Amino acid sequence: MKRIPFVLFSLVFCFSFLSAQITISNLSATVHQDNVLRYDIDFNLSNAAAAQVEYGFINNGDTVWNRSEVATTAVQQGIVIVGLRAATTYFFRVLAFNANTCKYSNTLSFSTGNLPANIGFSEMDSIYTLPGSSLKGYLLTNTSDFNPKRVVELFDRAGELVWYQEMPGNPSPSADAQCQHFALCSAQSVFFLECGRIWEIGFDGSIRANIDVHNINPNMYPHDAVIRNQAGNIVSLVAIIDTVDKSAVGGSSSAIVVAPGLIEVDSMGSLVWSWSAFDHYNALQSPNPGGYWTAKFGPAAIDWKHVNSLVQDASGNYMLTFRDENQIVLISGSSGAVLWTCGDHGDIEIMVPDSFAKPASTGIASATNFVTLDNASQDTVSRAIDWWIDWGYSIPTMMIDRSFVLPQAYFATEGGSTARLPNNNTLVASTKGGLFEFNLAGNQLWFGRLNASLDRAFYVSDLYARASLAYSGPTLFCLNDTANTLLASPAGGHWFGPGVSQGIFNATAAGAGLQTLSYKYGNDTLQVSVMVDSDPDCSTPIQEGQAWNLHFAAFPNPFVDHLQVCYTLSKKTEMHITLFALDGRRLATLFSGIQIPGDQNMKLDLSGLDLPQGAILLRMQAGDGAQSARLLIH
Repeated sequence: MKRIPFVLFSLVFCFSFLSAQITISNLSATVHQDNVLRYDIDFNLSNAAAAQVEYGFINNGDTVWNRSEVATTAVQQGIVIVGLRAATTYFFRVLAFNANTCKYSNTLSFSTGNLPANIGFSEMDSIYTLPGSSLKGYLLTNTSDFNPKRVVELFDRAGELVWYQEMPGNPSPSADAQCQHFALCSAQSVFFLECGRIWEIGFDGSIRANIDVHNINPNMYPHDAVIRNQAGNIVSLVAIIDTVDKSAVGGSSSAIVVAPGLIEVDSMGSLVWSWSAFDHYNALQSPNPGGYWTAKFGPAAIDWKHVNSLVQDASGNYMLTFRDENQIVLISGSSGAVLWTCGDHGDIEIMVPDSFAKPASTGIASATNFVTLDNASQDTVSRAIDWWIDWGYSIPTMMIDRSFVLPQAYFATEGGSTARLPNNNTLVASTKGGLFEFNLAGNQLWFGRLNASLDRAFYVSDLYARASLAYSGPTLFCLNDTANTLLASPAGGHWFGPGVSQGIFNATAAGAGLQTLSYKYGNDTLQVSVMVDSDPDCSTPIQEGQAWNLHFAAFPNPFVDHLQVCYTLSKKTEMHITLFALDGRRLATLFSGIQIPGDQNMKLDLSGLDLPQGAILLRMQAGDGAQSARLLIH
């Protein structure tokens, strides 16, 4: 590896005046677990510190850069970076930091290798983007069927492959093909389904779950869809195989019926809840042998009520898509009761032009709307529909708000998926290889094509879990406050700004007025505005300020739930009236707006506020003038 000039990276600085400098040594980059698009960045630190990696490459003369998530405090560090392109030279450096200091390493480089032969594609073709498509992020989809195992790949919006993962374990390509499926688990991990097992694998290659479903029930086979529910547990579709006596309806006395079910398991693989179609439908109505499961269970197997998608609504219930029944069904997440059925022979009315067939997937679009990929509408048309149920009719009725018809070359009879994107557009994956983004007007904003049969696609906003910085301390300080510990989350970053030293804010050193303090955590910085009152203990009655010509009165004092504030403004100004607790916590903003010059008489009803008994501070700020007064609440 060689050193590279710093100018390739974003202008984020460490501050040399901070003490206890960190030394970074033994910095290296190696391929992670033979996956050429994941690299291990290993290094040692002289002092315990958190750390983050910045990395980038040159693309058409511009530097494209990214940064890892923050690794927790340690002396010996190892960070896995992802989102790389094959056969590309990358530049990287490490930022190590703690509450006292931060330090950048020298900039080094490494080059990624070529993709393995069994990886389906290195890029999409026919990328089409309109200006209205501004959504950043990635698309997760499958691009190799079984070669010899299924491979799931992640593409950026430019169509470049940046991540891949083979199906774990050793599934049989011939017997287990029906079970090999995947789903996005969280923002940074993927579920993989094998015929008897559920895996969760992080983008960093870590195995986060490995659950043997056959330990729960040897006749259950996970397939097609899996989610993490609101309780944080794993919920998977399963095929349940059982023997049914169908002689009463002219069938076999030992018919092999494969029915849909659900299992909910915790992170340790213990069963929490289950649901079976055998308990809610009549298996004597199952069809003749044949269908999806014959490759797994033999030609006598009956594929009954095949379900191929699963989603949980805001009420905790589960919505299932019954492909061959042409139905979308909602079941209770507690009792398992069928709450309603939309489609053939259902209890939701559907107008003929709105009818659907061979639904491949259903997702939640909003609190009331759903999106469904309708593969055989009007016999041939593949479309994504945005729909809801109008409960105001005597018979609840399905209402379609909009429909996005795919180009004819991408019509399919089964498979594919649809989902609502964060920008409120709709993502559609066709088994004919097309990925589409439609806006609510039905316009196609983005398209990418892969010469592969796509089971489904998921949107990924970021390759890493990003810290959300938040300040939890007071915003008002008195001038004689000299030892205020600044509090922010996540902990472990460092503060800088006027009057700040090693995470302590000295209001006397900072001086009166509005002060801006900064909290640096990795490459993210949070800026906090605090006010230092010019009075040592914040208790002096309001005096004349730059925008004031004040003869102040706030009465009654003490008060119960009504307060009257009188003052005079010498010019038009922006006025803010705020209540603070004595520890600096903001209790309420009573007024905020522009006021004209002259006498002001504010009558304030505070009865709806949960104010503490005793002393509080009334803060009045007009333009760049601000004063405080102490009030008492009975």
